[in-house]
Amino acid sequence: MNAGMFRLAAVAVIPLFAASAATATTLADGEASNAGLVVSLPPGGCTLLVHPDGSGSIHYGAAPRTVQVAAQAFDFDRVLQSLRESVQGEDAKAPAGTQPVAGVVFPGTNVVRRFDDMALARSLLETGWKSRLPPTDLWHGNDEAHAVIRRTCGFD
Repeated sequence: MNAGMFRLAAVAVIPLFAASAATATTLADGEASNAGLVVSLPPGGCTLLVHPDGSGSIHYGAAPRTVQVAAQAFDFDRVLQSLRESVQGEDAKAPAGTQPVAGVVFPGTNVVRRFDDMALARSLLETGWKSRLPPTDLWHGNDEAHAVIRRTCGFD
């Protein structure tokens, strides 16, 4: 198996990070990612990747279908601050064995942190969906991809 195939196989078992090839390759190499922040509801489910320019993408699990989000859809610093406040102490106070409502991976890390503010996670996903770009890709970002993301993530 060549190195590229190994990276792909290594990343396939970490569905939360399948949001972008750059993020996936970085994490497979064991390096911290600075590509943005990742919010997932529930962890590994409907996932939003937010870049520092306010753009992003939405996908579900490890599925290759994506919906691109327009630049400036998010105020990156404000989202980052809200998520940091929401995560404070969540890991410590969660009863052992409980599943988190949502997960977040902060820039510069590859650690999934739990948070239980479903309203915040859902609001971010809805903002991304409302700011989606039209389908442009013949494979991953086509009309079918948008329909699948709409259904699986519960967007109306």
